[in-house]
Amino acid sequence: MKRILLFVFSALFLLSLNVKDSYSQPVTITIGTQDVQSGTGSYGPTNYYYMSYRIQWVITAAEIIAAGGGAGNIESMAYDVSQIAGGDLLNYEVRMAHTTATDASSHDTATLTTVVNSHTFTPGSTGWRTLTFDTPFNWNGTDNILVDVCWGVNSGWSSSGQVWLYNNVANQMRGIRADGSNQCGTITSDTRSGKPRVQLTLPPASNPVLSVTPSSKNFGDVTVNQTSAQVFDITNAGADTLTVNGISVADTTYFKFTDTNSYPVSLVSGQHIYVTVTFTPTNTGSQSTDMTVNSDIDTSTVALSGKGIKYCIPQANCSYEYISNVTFSDLNLTSGSSCTNGYMDSSATHFANIQTYNTYTLSFTVVEGGTEYVRAWFDWNGDYTLDTTEQYSYPTAITVSGTYTMDITVPDSAILDTTRMRVYMKYYSYPTPCVTGGWGEAEDYSVVITAGTPPADDVGISSVVAPGNGQIVDRSGSDVSAYVKNFGTNPASNIDVYYKLDTNSAIGPINIAGPLAPGDSTLVTFTGANQLTSATDVAGALRIYTSFAGDVNGTNDTAQVIVVLVNPLSVPYFEEFTTPAFYTISGTANIWNFLTGVNPAGTAADQMARANFYNFSSGYQYLRTPIIDLTGTSNPVLSFYVTYRSYSGEDDGLEVRVSTDGGMTYDAPLLDKSYLSVPSLATLPNSSSSYTPGAATDWRHEVLDLSVYAGQKIVIGFNAITDYGNNMWIDNIDVTNSANVSIIPVAVTGAYGDLSTDSAQVIFTALRPGLGGGTTPQLDGKISEIVRPEGTIIGELKFADENSPTLKVERNKKGKGNNPGISPDASTGTLVISHFTDFPLNNTFEPNVSATTFNGAIYTPDVISNRYWEISFSGDDYVSEATYDIVLDIRGQLGVVTYDSLYIVKRVDQSGPWVCLSTITEYESGVPVRLRANGISGFSQFGIAAADGTLPVDLIEFNATVDRNNVMLNWSTAWEENNMKFDVQRRPAETEASWQTVGSVKGSGTVHEQRNYSYHDKRLVTGKYEYRLVQVDFDGNITADHNLGSVVEVGIPTEFALSQNYPNPFNPSTKIDFQIPVEGMTKLVIFDLSGREVATLVNETLMPGYYTYDFNASTLASGVYFYRLVSNDNIQTKRMVLIK
Repeated sequence: MKRILLFVFSALFLLSLNVKDSYSQPVTITIGTQDVQSGTGSYGPTNYYYMSYRIQWVITAAEIIAAGGGAGNIESMAYDVSQIAGGDLLNYEVRMAHTTATDASSHDTATLTTVVNSHTFTPGSTGWRTLTFDTPFNWNGTDNILVDVCWGVNSGWSSSGQVWLYNNVANQMRGIRADGSNQCGTITSDTRSGKPRVQLTLPPASNPVLSVTPSSKNFGDVTVNQTSAQVFDITNAGADTLTVNGISVADTTYFKFTDTNSYPVSLVSGQHIYVTVTFTPTNTGSQSTDMTVNSDIDTSTVALSGKGIKYCIPQANCSYEYISNVTFSDLNLTSGSSCTNGYMDSSATHFANIQTYNTYTLSFTVVEGGTEYVRAWFDWNGDYTLDTTEQYSYPTAITVSGTYTMDITVPDSAILDTTRMRVYMKYYSYPTPCVTGGWGEAEDYSVVITAGTPPADDVGISSVVAPGNGQIVDRSGSDVSAYVKNFGTNPASNIDVYYKLDTNSAIGPINIAGPLAPGDSTLVTFTGANQLTSATDVAGALRIYTSFAGDVNGTNDTAQVIVVLVNPLSVPYFEEFTTPAFYTISGTANIWNFLTGVNPAGTAADQMARANFYNFSSGYQYLRTPIIDLTGTSNPVLSFYVTYRSYSGEDDGLEVRVSTDGGMTYDAPLLDKSYLSVPSLATLPNSSSSYTPGAATDWRHEVLDLSVYAGQKIVIGFNAITDYGNNMWIDNIDVTNSANVSIIPVAVTGAYGDLSTDSAQVIFTALRPGLGGGTTPQLDGKISEIVRPEGTIIGELKFADENSPTLKVERNKKGKGNNPGISPDASTGTLVISHFTDFPLNNTFEPNVSATTFNGAIYTPDVISNRYWEISFSGDDYVSEATYDIVLDIRGQLGVVTYDSLYIVKRVDQSGPWVCLSTITEYESGVPVRLRANGISGFSQFGIAAADGTLPVDLIEFNATVDRNNVMLNWSTAWEENNMKFDVQRRPAETEASWQTVGSVKGSGTVHEQRNYSYHDKRLVTGKYEYRLVQVDFDGNITADHNLGSVVEVGIPTEFALSQNYPNPFNPSTKIDFQIPVEGMTKLVIFDLSGREVATLVNETLMPGYYTYDFNASTLASGVYFYRLVSNDNIQTKRMVLIK
């Protein structure tokens, strides 16, 4: 059976840069040798086995240059034919494009230029058969070239039509083929080894060549009076010197350029100059012009175009709910149910006349179809953008049809002109002004703003600085700050400012003595004892407001944000959602909730988090963890389980992103998967029924490296992006600190992982079909980069009732075929091995009746080793199908009495029991070095287990003394038996954080008299700590029962001090210690000998305490540097030396 993949191309403007080749005659170069023939039943550019083909391959710039070719027009291409085709190749087309791809491992969607247009190609004899281009392809001399060839439908077929190929390795050529239809517009799906040997006719490599990148620019849709910019790179892509004489833009009305070059400019081979062109439309409509680059050999013309637009046009379905009336000032329009695609534009016919400083009532009548949310926008600044500062939200959901009102105050900064008002009602979530999809209606009107009379006495809140709207903050204390503005015409004095969380008591006042001049603002910050705090985790409305005698306008007195206060979670942190921590949601659709299903351990009716793609057609929503404190971690790791199936091929997606500012902004995704991505998000085939996980085998294990965030406080956001498919579920979120993380690509069976660094190795014995070849790859799913708007749904995540509210479901899906088996895949997977050198949590053992140890024993262990592994594999299929052996290094394993009695054990995670695997102990030179378990499937946690044992040490004393930020530990033993060492471990007091080993002290072997020991733990930060001793004997037995009986507290320093860096001299890293006795703005800056600031290590308000900061000078030259500490009125400077 021959598969046909259909793809709909987006319309693209193809604009070319015309470069004249006026220097020397073209040359014909040959690329490749006669390695293998293409085969009659496979893919090649003259194949006649099917009636229509499309193929792609890449000719690299290095290949062209090595063959003697240079930048400029390619005029022809020839194939080395080894077997003639059985007939004419009809409608033969050759298309080319510049590309960064180096092979054909994925379908290339670069903008193509047609160079041979629908010819009849007859390769009627062997040897070189040449295609002369209708339109030469202008190669820029630096990029690789994508060759895209298609033909058909031919009049017949036969097993014939071969060419010579070279570079006979995988993923060099790809194609699609069929008998009944032309494949020129179809996505290529099959890959093969080798690519066609070709001859190209083009300029020789010795010419100077003028190259302009990009060769054309369509700025697209740009809002009127806004600016879009593009930097152009002018390069000499040839060998000889090129002289650029000047650059000009024909029409500078809309297109302007910034050029700091002085002409003429001589460019040697590979040298660049740059110019910036901007497009700023002043009215609507399309505009175009040319930029001309003049040189001593060429005149190059770059086409510029763009379109000016005004307001975005939203689209929705108004069949169920709509706005029937809007009244505002003297505007009153009853539209009833009339709307098209959920949008009605009355801005040209209906106007509201309003004045600055005045307050008006916006009234809207809605006919609801469920739970509705309403917003209005006023373009106060006339920039054709409806942003969050111009946004007004009706505060609660609307569940009853009727008339509702909001008060709108026209700001004094509003433009005195005609501008836009938009009222938008949306089902089940707040709308954004330009959203497309979902149910609801948007209506646009015009407002005519004239100058009003400013009030004499009017003071209020102009903006909230902190916390941000929807921000997650530490409930133990967070600053609140806002700008207070005098909106009146009289000076204002004696202004009181307060804040209040929900119905709690007001905090304040902070008094502004004044006078505050008309129009002036001042920043007010509640800090110290007045910080925002909460005894419990809570999401609430924070109102900041003013009290000013004689204030005549109360509408601007108060500003409100939603804030989430949580107690930061320490690591290790595990969330199975049975009694979840304070998770919150934020986004444009109400997707996330809690429901029950079968969890990854196979337990039924267990609570987990669901992304309801089944009922929501558009939008996204973050599921946000509380703050997770990674202080003290070095290699933090996130793992979780996910299960998802599509409805009929919809491209629902999941991003996992990290925020370091409480969920206000997020970094680039650590995980970005969708149904169409490779690997796919899906873990099961498509289904038209609303999906709930029904078996442990539904789930896939994901592991992500968080080491870049070590030492920081983070929020993890699980961003669900709906395409109206089927449900996604996540469970068992685990954040732990590992000793090492390795991320390893997997292409074929074999051993992966380094026993010396990972202490583990995975030996794949069978991979699902496709890794290493054999199945059909598909395109990566494209999840658009999301710029986070104001959080539209912010609050605690709740348990969902499927029957309330009733969700509208319309399931008339067409054109998307069901995928009945494993998802299409690529040629590689990804193995993640995380190694942890600490005791795993929540250890239980499933009764063992069959798994054997190396000495043949069968028993159920009762102790687990002090290290374990988390292993995941994304094998590009639904549940990462693979069979493998696992090998664990035991050369450093402690507490072992009989190595042949050890088990490798496996579990889902700490929510499930450890399961014994039949285990082999491997020896080298008579020494046990590895454990091995064979024939495993599924990926999760692994450990080493055995029977219980004890260690003989009698500890009679263990105490601590504190000197500033140093702790001296002292302990004594009455006697010792075979004692090798003590590991000293520390963790923050009154937490469940992992114990961290901070040092080791050699033991005394076997003695029967008192021994005394000490350990000095230096340079601690202010705080409370717990200590314990982990004792290890020479046989590897271990005990961690020796805990210090009291909490050690490192207090606040009494003086300001900056210590000498250590080491000094250094290369390239050093540490800087300092202490500050009082809270204050603190800055730690590095300077060179000239006084130039080269680095800032600290620039923030710090609490009293001891601090250590790392300085990495890898980018600096050797020499003397100074570091200066400034805090409050204190300044100290010290000298350090970098020697490389």
